[in-house]
Amino acid sequence: MTLLQQEFPSDAEFVGQLGLPNTETYRSYNQLVGTIDVFLISTRDHFIVVFEPDSPPEKCRNQTVEVANHIFQKIDTKFAELGLTDIQFDLTYVHEILEIVVSNISEHNLHLNNTYKFDLLPKFQALIMIHVINYATEFFSRRIKVPCKPQTDDYKTTAWCYFKNIARGETEDVIACGFFNAAVVKVIEEQVSELLPMEAQGSVQGILSHGKQTLIKRILIDLAEKEDFMQYKAFIRDPYTFAEKWILELTNRKMFEEHTDDVSLYAQLAKKQVSQILNELGNIVIKATDDRNAGMSSWVETFVTQNNECNTLALSKDIFVHVENRNVTNLQTFSHALTEEIEEMRRRLFSIYEHDTAVSVQWITNPVSEILDKLWGCLDLCVFCKEPCMMTSKDHVMEGKLHECVQHRPLGIGGYRKSASEKMVVDFCSHKVSGDQKYKHNNESWLYKEYKENFPDWEIPPSSDTSKYWIWVMCKFQNELAEMYNMKIPDTEDIPEHWTSYTKQIAIDSL
Repeated sequence: MTLLQQEFPSDAEFVGQLGLPNTETYRSYNQLVGTIDVFLISTRDHFIVVFEPDSPPEKCRNQTVEVANHIFQKIDTKFAELGLTDIQFDLTYVHEILEIVVSNISEHNLHLNNTYKFDLLPKFQALIMIHVINYATEFFSRRIKVPCKPQTDDYKTTAWCYFKNIARGETEDVIACGFFNAAVVKVIEEQVSELLPMEAQGSVQGILSHGKQTLIKRILIDLAEKEDFMQYKAFIRDPYTFAEKWILELTNRKMFEEHTDDVSLYAQLAKKQVSQILNELGNIVIKATDDRNAGMSSWVETFVTQNNECNTLALSKDIFVHVENRNVTNLQTFSHALTEEIEEMRRRLFSIYEHDTAVSVQWITNPVSEILDKLWGCLDLCVFCKEPCMMTSKDHVMEGKLHECVQHRPLGIGGYRKSASEKMVVDFCSHKVSGDQKYKHNNESWLYKEYKENFPDWEIPPSSDTSKYWIWVMCKFQNELAEMYNMKIPDTEDIPEHWTSYTKQIAIDSL
């Protein structure tokens, strides 16, 4: 029987409910005495009056805190002794600290050396044990050296794992498996977290298969469906920033709102990566376990070597220092236990990603920036109508390719107005470049057809084609556009009669 199973048979499950201690709380404690408040003591669950049934419950409640502090005083003394010398973490410290709790509660309930009228119940024992273990974990992580000198946060996890396993009275095999779990899970989580942005990027880029043109088309359809001029205004003024926000929303919808069997795509992608890694690790565990391995140190070295040959997960022998130091006598038994532990690792890792949301997720690299960088490329806009350049290379001009647009817009959407009347220009710049009309640039008038004098990097081929989409936008939002640029709406006769017949659906279908 284990230590806790012998002493706490009715409360054996409490250790399984423990999590890492609240380090902010326990870090502030200099001692255990005085750290249990009376409000934590339950008159129903933590003690039972066995002498003088009429004894006031509140008096017994306060006396229960006295008993706790008596136990804590002994443990504080032990900790003080341990803090005096530069020593390494040792199993005997765990037994000694737990034994102080066990023996003092047992002694109390015998009532040979006290006059208290109550017995302490198993749930009180559990409360004290949890509190002591939390404090002890923080104490050891701060003050006692560990063989491999890991980072403080890593050691807190290791110390906690050690305490839980010892409290459970686990075998050396199980303790070694626990340390294996703690060491490998972190590495897997780091690797999967690095891979997920690339997975997200691939999923979103798959939707936008034709690159920048598909992206802009999707944005324009979305804008038309919403008919919200403020969004049109944001897109016209800064299409790149608008596209960044739009891709972020698309990524969040794709990753976290689309579910299969109640599992988000983000979690599915994570589970796929986790399973691939763990399946390979399971195979390597079996391969590494043979009669030639004389002990844990040799097994760890074989396991790490074979693992790194597979290039699935990069592992260092250093992270297994607590595994190879365990006194495991039967490697076949250990291998079997580790196979089961891998399934626990799978469940643990799955749960990490299953609960991530668009709000809580912390990307190692921002997939939106990566997506936009590949899709958008050139940031330039048409010098007249503000239509984005179609090129997806930021350096295309240096490569000998001029700025071009898939389509152009009525000039008024870019802010152009007639000089005399201040009224919005409805003509397309692709029409203007073939005639003798003029525009202003740097307070001078220039012929549209000679635009290359000022904008030599731009190619605007003369064309009679018009964009039904942007015609619909101008007709629908001409008042808002006029206000946006502080100009006047065009005269009715300036707008071709057939323009007003274009519906939203015609506009969308024309893209």
